[in-house]
Amino acid sequence: MEEKNLKIDSFVKSCMQNTIGGSAKSNNQWYLECLNKAKNTEDFENLYFSTKDIDIMSSQAYGELLKKQSLIYEGYSEIYNYVMNKAEIKKVTCSDRGDLKIGNDTFSICVSNGYGDGVFKTAIFLKGNPYINAVDHMMNYQVAVDGKFNIYDCDCRNEVALELEGSYIIYSYNGFVALVEQDR
Repeated sequence: MEEKNLKIDSFVKSCMQNTIGGSAKSNNQWYLECLNKAKNTEDFENLYFSTKDIDIMSSQAYGELLKKQSLIYEGYSEIYNYVMNKAEIKKVTCSDRGDLKIGNDTFSICVSNGYGDGVFKTAIFLKGNPYINAVDHMMNYQVAVDGKFNIYDCDCRNEVALELEGSYIIYSYNGFVALVEQDR
């Protein structure tokens, strides 16, 4: 397939063409390999997303393409489930308002799960987890929290599902929520 016939976002394409920094070089090689094998854009996406290489999955190009294509790419939830299952702690929580409720006895906030009502996966990635970059690129930043706090089982209740202490960045995307531990 010729690159000019690849129908993906121009920013994503520029990320895939980049060879400087982090995992850009290996991602660019994968991009070119998939481009050479593909017959059309759909074929390219299926080939490109078939990798389980952590460097490629952690690249900005991979995350940006996945976010842009997730509404039409049927396999997006498999990719998010794969990455979320790499977290050290996993919880299933529910929502009546489309949020993950976090807080303690004196405050609480609701963080959008990026999807809406229902049951969704919440994952906690501890410092040093190699999939943190994938989360950063595949999901949208919501808020940072620091201190001792709870994750509640539902956004309309006060039943504690998990207690945490530390500094975390919270990301979400289309029904998946990730907390990534940071240095204090």
